[in-house]
Amino acid sequence: FGAGLAYFTTDMPRAYMDESDPNNPVFREAGENQHQGLELTFYGKATDDIKLLGGVTWIDAEQKDTGDPAIDGNEVIGVAEWQATLGAEWEVPQINGLALDSRVTYTGSRYADNANTLQVDDWTTVDIGARYIVAVGNQDLTLRARVHNLFDRDYWASVGGNGGSSGYLVLGTPRTVSLTATVDFY
Repeated sequence: FGAGLAYFTTDMPRAYMDESDPNNPVFREAGENQHQGLELTFYGKATDDIKLLGGVTWIDAEQKDTGDPAIDGNEVIGVAEWQATLGAEWEVPQINGLALDSRVTYTGSRYADNANTLQVDDWTTVDIGARYIVAVGNQDLTLRARVHNLFDRDYWASVGGNGGSSGYLVLGTPRTVSLTATVDFY
């Protein structure tokens, strides 16, 4: 079993679209986006057959020295204060080569504008899967089945913008089923 705890901080130039002349918007730099946070991660075996992997992150992301007192100190567009993931894999002892897995992913609400007046909801998705490894001749054949976004949750996966009046939202992937097969050549 292992775990990690990290503190991080980073400053980056803050870009925005100056739309004072609507016929000639100009991309400019003003101030910075300041990010700091904590991240806790863990991994390992809960039992001989169950593996865990996960983490939680807290981020404080603020706009600083923007030249606009109305937005100084506001949160940065698209940055969730909280994010977390927990995954587990169970190697089924009764069936050699079979493993079942699941993952829960959480992303907190995020702002979609510099003024912090437009906010998208937080979201949680659940994924499940199975893996079966079988020997075919001298090679291993791995068969996988996965269901991403099991409960078909509607969510905004990404939020961003250029600091002007326009921005973007990326719709999260709907329930998706995938089947794959791979062969190891060695």
